[in-house]
Amino acid sequence: MTFRVRDLFADDADETTARLAAWNDTARDFPTDVGVHELVRRQAAEHGARGAVTFEGTTLTYAELDAAAADLAARLAGAGVRPGDVVAIALPPSDRRIVAVLGVLHAGAAYLPLDPELPAQRLEFLLSDAGAAALITDAATRESAVGAYDGPTLLSDRPSPGGATGPVAFPGPALAAYVIYTSGSTGRPKGVAVDHRSLVNRLLWMRDQYRVGPEDVVLHKTSFGFDVSVWEQLLPLISGARLVVAPSGTRRDAAALVGLVRAESVTVLHFVPSLLPAFLDVEGVEQARALRVAISSGEALPKPVAVDFTRRLPHCALHNLYGPTEATIDVTHWPVDGDDERPFVPIGTPIDNTRVHVLDDELSPLPVGAEGELCIGGRAVALGYLGRPALTAEKFVPDPFGGPGDRLYRTGDRARFGPDGAVEYLGRRDGQVKLRGYRIELGEIETALLESDLVRQAAVVLRGEGGTRRLVGFVSGRPGAAGGTEEAAAHVLARLGATLPAYQVPSQLVWLDTLPLTSSGKVDRAALPEVTTTSRSSAAPGTPTERAIAALWAELLDGVEPGLDDDFFRTGGDSVSSMRLAARAQRQGVRLDVQHIFTHRTVRGMAAAADEAAGRPVVAEPRGDDDEALLAGVDPAHLAEVRARPGVADVYPLAPMQEGMLFRGLFWPDSDAYFNQNVLELVGGTDEDVLREAWRRVADRYEILRTGFAWHDRAEPLQYVRDDLTPPWSVHDWSDEGPDRHAELLERLLGDDRAAGLSLADCPLYRLTLVRLGGGRHYLLWSHHHILLDGWCLSLIWGDVFRVYEELVHGREPRLEPVRPYRDYVRWIRARAARSEESERFWREYLRDLTPSPFSTAPADQEGEFDTVVHEFPEQLTRLVNEAARGYGVTTNAISQAAWSMLLALQSGARDVVHGLTIAGRPPELEGSEHMVGIFINTIPLRIRLDPDKTVTELLETIHRDLATTAAHGHVPLAQIKSWASGERLSGGRVFDNLVAFENYPEDNLPGDDLSIRVIDLHAQEKTEYPIGLIVLPLEKLAFHFNYDTTHFTRAEVDRFIETFRLLTEQLCRRPAARLRELDLLPAGDRELFGRWNDTARADDTPPSLLDLFLRHREATPHAPAVVEGDTAIGYAELDARATALAGRLAEVGVGAGRLVGICLPRGAAYPTALLAAYRSGAVPVLLDPDHPEARRRVVAADAAVAAVVTTADVTGFEAWPVVHPDGTVTPPTLPPTGPPGSTDPARDACVVYTSGSTGLPKGVLAPQAGVVNRVLWSGRAFPTPEPPRVLATAGTAFDIALWEVFFPLAHGGAVVVAPQDTVLDPDALAELVAARRVTVAHLLPSLLAAFLDSPKADGCAALLHVLSGGESVTPAMVRAFAGSGLHARLHQAYGPAEASISVTHHTCVPEDGLRERVPIGRPIDNTTAHVVDEHLRELPVGCVGELAVAGTAVGAGYLGDPELTARRFPANPFGAGRLYLTGDLARWRTDGDLEFLGRRDRQVKVRGHRVEPAEVDRTAERHPAVRQAVTVARDAQLTTFAALRGGALLDADELRRWLRERLPDWMVGRLVVLDALPVTGNGKVDQRRLLDLAGSGPHPAASAASRPPATEMEKLVARCWEEVLGVTGIGAHDDFFALGGHSLLVVRLLRVLRDNLPEGVHCDVPHILKAPTVAGLAEQLLGPVAGSGSAYVHTLNPDATGGALVLVHPGEGLALPYHGLAPLLPDVRLHVLSDPRFGQSDNRFATLAEMATRYVEWVRTTEPDGPYRLGGWSFGGVVALEMARQMTAHGDAVSDLLLIDSHNLNAVARPGDPREGIRQRLTGLGVDPDSPEGADIAEELLHNGDLAADYAPPAYRDRVCLLVTDDGDDGRDAVRSRGWDRTLLPGLVVEPVAGTHERLFDEDRLPDTAAAIRRALGGER
Repeated sequence: MTFRVRDLFADDADETTARLAAWNDTARDFPTDVGVHELVRRQAAEHGARGAVTFEGTTLTYAELDAAAADLAARLAGAGVRPGDVVAIALPPSDRRIVAVLGVLHAGAAYLPLDPELPAQRLEFLLSDAGAAALITDAATRESAVGAYDGPTLLSDRPSPGGATGPVAFPGPALAAYVIYTSGSTGRPKGVAVDHRSLVNRLLWMRDQYRVGPEDVVLHKTSFGFDVSVWEQLLPLISGARLVVAPSGTRRDAAALVGLVRAESVTVLHFVPSLLPAFLDVEGVEQARALRVAISSGEALPKPVAVDFTRRLPHCALHNLYGPTEATIDVTHWPVDGDDERPFVPIGTPIDNTRVHVLDDELSPLPVGAEGELCIGGRAVALGYLGRPALTAEKFVPDPFGGPGDRLYRTGDRARFGPDGAVEYLGRRDGQVKLRGYRIELGEIETALLESDLVRQAAVVLRGEGGTRRLVGFVSGRPGAAGGTEEAAAHVLARLGATLPAYQVPSQLVWLDTLPLTSSGKVDRAALPEVTTTSRSSAAPGTPTERAIAALWAELLDGVEPGLDDDFFRTGGDSVSSMRLAARAQRQGVRLDVQHIFTHRTVRGMAAAADEAAGRPVVAEPRGDDDEALLAGVDPAHLAEVRARPGVADVYPLAPMQEGMLFRGLFWPDSDAYFNQNVLELVGGTDEDVLREAWRRVADRYEILRTGFAWHDRAEPLQYVRDDLTPPWSVHDWSDEGPDRHAELLERLLGDDRAAGLSLADCPLYRLTLVRLGGGRHYLLWSHHHILLDGWCLSLIWGDVFRVYEELVHGREPRLEPVRPYRDYVRWIRARAARSEESERFWREYLRDLTPSPFSTAPADQEGEFDTVVHEFPEQLTRLVNEAARGYGVTTNAISQAAWSMLLALQSGARDVVHGLTIAGRPPELEGSEHMVGIFINTIPLRIRLDPDKTVTELLETIHRDLATTAAHGHVPLAQIKSWASGERLSGGRVFDNLVAFENYPEDNLPGDDLSIRVIDLHAQEKTEYPIGLIVLPLEKLAFHFNYDTTHFTRAEVDRFIETFRLLTEQLCRRPAARLRELDLLPAGDRELFGRWNDTARADDTPPSLLDLFLRHREATPHAPAVVEGDTAIGYAELDARATALAGRLAEVGVGAGRLVGICLPRGAAYPTALLAAYRSGAVPVLLDPDHPEARRRVVAADAAVAAVVTTADVTGFEAWPVVHPDGTVTPPTLPPTGPPGSTDPARDACVVYTSGSTGLPKGVLAPQAGVVNRVLWSGRAFPTPEPPRVLATAGTAFDIALWEVFFPLAHGGAVVVAPQDTVLDPDALAELVAARRVTVAHLLPSLLAAFLDSPKADGCAALLHVLSGGESVTPAMVRAFAGSGLHARLHQAYGPAEASISVTHHTCVPEDGLRERVPIGRPIDNTTAHVVDEHLRELPVGCVGELAVAGTAVGAGYLGDPELTARRFPANPFGAGRLYLTGDLARWRTDGDLEFLGRRDRQVKVRGHRVEPAEVDRTAERHPAVRQAVTVARDAQLTTFAALRGGALLDADELRRWLRERLPDWMVGRLVVLDALPVTGNGKVDQRRLLDLAGSGPHPAASAASRPPATEMEKLVARCWEEVLGVTGIGAHDDFFALGGHSLLVVRLLRVLRDNLPEGVHCDVPHILKAPTVAGLAEQLLGPVAGSGSAYVHTLNPDATGGALVLVHPGEGLALPYHGLAPLLPDVRLHVLSDPRFGQSDNRFATLAEMATRYVEWVRTTEPDGPYRLGGWSFGGVVALEMARQMTAHGDAVSDLLLIDSHNLNAVARPGDPREGIRQRLTGLGVDPDSPEGADIAEELLHNGDLAADYAPPAYRDRVCLLVTDDGDDGRDAVRSRGWDRTLLPGLVVEPVAGTHERLFDEDRLPDTAAAIRRALGGER
């Protein structure tokens, strides 16, 4: 269990809250409407002759200063500077700089201080980044520092005459006063903008706190670019004091500074703590008698320095201030007391109108004394970062302790509150370093160093790389007092060793005269000098092992011999060279492994590891004649049979990778996966015969090129080598074809060659095709199966072929040295597999609790043509990647793997991702493996955890290590690895569906340029079994081959992947220190698209409120109908009169401006009346639902703190408030109030809407006036009507859409047409109302829309022009139904949460939407933007799934009375102004700019259009005294609540239902199941998946989930075979083979065991096992309709008929008996009638109709191997036949006829009531006792199959369908529609009438009519 710190102090929470509130009670009035320069002007007006600024002995008076500033402001205005601009000032210290600051402020601009001493490049960046509108400088500075600036420039030393004289009007205190840049963690400085209001508050606090007045003299010496300079310059000038400006030279000279302080009688000054010791060391500093206040800030003030100051200058008060630039200079203060016993100096308590908080990561307050992040709220918080909205949103978050719109600045500093309220600063959160696994705070060590009398300044840094990283301390002080630097260092470090852990003691102490400081006076860590380590990295290798490794290193990397501590990967090493280094070292007897190289990296480290390994026993490599180990376990008879085949020279088992490829080829024989093609172009007159002979000789050299495979009916397949084989060779002659056709012909040849494929039964598994092109040119195509060899072999084979060719063509006999045979590798890996315990432990731990991260969402068994997109990085980017790899000390491979993993994370939405990794697999310890030919590669999982707080460097180092660690265990077959993984799997047991192969193969065997022919590598194509993969080729330009299955991805999608992959790669190379959450995920192209799609700004002449919109039409059309209710129409004037009267009554009961008033009314005229009355009262309505339980209404009214309630309902529940009836009657309260009435801003908020809350209580959403007004006005443009709109009101009045239904028509002079509740529930009556009242616009929930469209009267709504649907998703079926309804209206899908003004996106449906997988939610409406973001608010690329966030006018102020939740859900908008609302909905952008809604990221669901937090239902249920725990799950939009009881408690579901319905709305109370205990997972958490299964398992969800024992003889036989193969016992009928540890290699063994035990006539193949991996499923498969099995499930009638076959699927009761009577009536038709094989098996039913259809399709294909097929079925059977036809046509089968015999589409036709009673009546009518065992089986079958049909959404089917319809029950309505069928889905639908009723079609007396109708249907017109 995990506790947070605050949880440990939960009992003290109230006391803590009270103390923190008291310490933060800093509210104080100050002028909020003035600019800081206006305060200075007041001093000038009152004391113009007083001295204001002194510089180098000259003093400007206040009057002179004001005049000069005004003149400069006029010059700026003349140069085009406008209020809100930024003006840069680049001047040395002087009085002119002070004039410049005030002049810029006078002009309404913000000043940007630039220190002229900064590098010119830095100044250029600051000017550009800030977008400076003008620059103020002098001639010398312009020439030396800012000459590159080409904007308006004013020279302060060359005044220009003739400016305007009038003052510039102050634009307002919300504009920025200054912008100051601070360093950024990414290396890019960031500009902080601070407004006048914050600055005025800060200066007035300081003036009053330190009593600064006309008698004071304030020194300005701080660097101009440091924010302390702001108060140094402006504090004296707003106080009437005198400002003394220190010259540049003086501020760096401590003695000169003391002289200036004494000469000018300075009273107030500032020091950065680092400079204080130097100031105090000056002789005579005590004589600065005028000095009374010294301020210290900018870094931590060491206690010894503070004590020294108070001792030396007792007459001067020292104050420690703290504050980041982002919070207006300083936010806390503390008077230093030298006698304070604390070992530190606190930073104190907050200044005026400022709050400080110590918070945890969730922004929750921590107790006093607990360490957390220091966060700042209140007036001090800056505007944000200039031009950096994303960074602003991250650091300036909504303030959970403030009001709406307030923000909190997260400082990143660690702090804690002391018991007296003083804050202790503890250092930076990011100031931690990690060394040898320890987290270290450098500040803690620095503080300890400063406690020594010898040390005055201290800084500690981490230096070195990898294993040489160490702490180095830099100090200044008095080393001479200890006898010298060495003695002083020893003394100080010894003292540190006594107080700090050893790992915190610096390994080196460096003494400096003084520590380098930045311009702001802080220690400049970057300027600290480099120091050498005690050990030289350039030392030469010494030991024999070191020398051997160094020599091999130099040989491989073509360089000089490395030093002992050089890094292999930083000097050019990579994965291939590391493998070759290990192999060559082992040949020399050095026990060096690849993992040693990756882990230790240096000669020193590798040698030590190799020497250590040499001390361990060696496992001898098997010798070449050690066949006993090689052939262990091989079937002797099979071995003998293969050896006896003609030409066979050797036989041995397969390598694991070969077994996997063979297995896949057997299971998927039509797949061309692992079929590889290589094409070379040969130029220069190739001798064809010689080339063929060269190939023959190479095939003689490499046995794998003469290898075949044997596997039939045996446990273990074998490979054999032939000695009588000639390479297959064919020749094509295209020499007569023009060269322009060669590319086309080659493409055709490759296609034909791929279609021909290679049979695994052939030997060899390759062929060669030579094509003559003429002119001395040829193509050579080599097609081979990957089972033979890998990419490493290509250079070996091609090199040998062309070397042999050259020898032969010149008449020389080639010499080919023997190479080690592939059998040696197979022997090695089989021996290794026998010792796999360590690897098993590794992989089990590595893949523990795995959650797959699929790249593709398409079905796994979907395979099509592959395509490859080749993308090359340009030379510059290739160079960047290579240099970055060396800089990080990792391989290029690691960078590619990292980029791919991040792309995979974007596609899958996962942080913990797994993809396939291809490794070379050539063991260095197997001598000669570098030159062997065969398949050595293996595919293994690479798991990468993308911790967002990790830096790029940390990620790459981790991947680099993991590449080595996983490769060390890479000999294990993937099938075995998968069996060791725990957690979830993808379909088929896979753990990944994508692959990365880094093909860095040695090329030293390739032919050189000395060939007689030129060889051009023209084409290479590889195809794997994965839908997408990446091959990386480290060529001169890095090349990336994106191989993809075209049925999973489009070319456009792959192009987007490439763009994102490249962006990620670049950032990985350029931003080593960036955290992963800081990386940009959005390619430039997508950013441009999003900008266009979100370009929604529209300037409306918008009235300020909804009331104004209404009043505009009250004045214009007072008598026009505003509300139509029944036969009554109320005009605008009358409605206003009623509202005015009701407003008066509300005023009488205390409802006034800003109050909240509850409105609890049904639909009707009273509802808009009450809304308008509330607005006329200045109140904000709270929408209450009159249908909610009394307890729920009371809770909401109390939470909202309403002042009164308007209702027509019973006042029960509202006794604590005055209740006002719409007619004016008032019922006074009879209970005391629940609390004081609440308030809110009526100008901001339109209403409060309550939605379900996850805490167990509903939450109130503040809907904004501006947002609702925007939505209403946009609607007028989006839904135009010829006349003012007449809008149907159907929504519940507590639903936010109800507000739109009222104010959309009233804002446009239209009418609200009220639909009574009973009308809404009656689709026919609703259609009649729409038609009668000429409704033009209607909003209908999707469920209501579906019912409305089902009404035959819907097409009579002639006036209806627009139908909106929202609240739930509009389905494609609804779009199709709408298109076929006959309505002339347009259908619109609206999406939006209550938090964002009803709806924010809109999509007008088109017919094509009916054929999509889902209907889009469209694009954002006017003045609204939509963003798909990740958890760090980064926009995601097109197609990636993320959280939908909205911004703009639509976004409200948050949640009423819940600032913490508001802060979480409404962060600052990183994409623009205002705030963002995080919806919690998952969505993605489509390529056409529409958004798709994809569900929730949390447990929230929609039920009947209402948002439901299941947790609210859970908490409510748990308040029942008998309930211990409750969990609610949603399945198919239906809620099921599972309740576990307390020990001994009794409670039934009915009692719990009553309890919930008294407290929750009816739509939150679903199905209830009472359990003794909730199911839990292995780690003790509630098993949500199991609960979902129980929720969908019919009427017995509490039944045991345990697998039943095998029952039938076949099930028992299968279980026994499983136990033999898997080595486990007690296998149940529904246990899964793969879940029990089975994998593809064990399938082959299981196949043999099954075949040895199955009865005669029953046959088993691999597909049987894979498609039915349970005991019961496999037993059922084996007893299916295979030849000779005599299956009981398929019965063939008229088996000898010659008129073709007809397959009929059983009806709902599962039995095909009704069809038997057709046989004599259709004698020429061969009838195959199918019964349900799972009839009567209540625990083993088909889960879906599609699953049932799949099984039946297999039977049909077995029974009738050839089509075309004729399918059909009665009732339910027809629906199954439809799905069978869909599946068969999708796989290429021809279906000529499909018969739906009076079948209904239950997915579109609602079933009335509970079907059980109807089933009982039906059985009774058939003479079957429903309570008998037989009757119960049939009833359960009917019920289950009815559910399957209701859940099945029929797809589009284009071929001929004949619907046989009876003459009962249609009442003249269209027979197709009444049965739920849709002609747009079934365009080939024809109708054939059949006499009789549905239930009697197959009765004996009706069979002739039915048979005749079937015959007509089969013979109908095509």
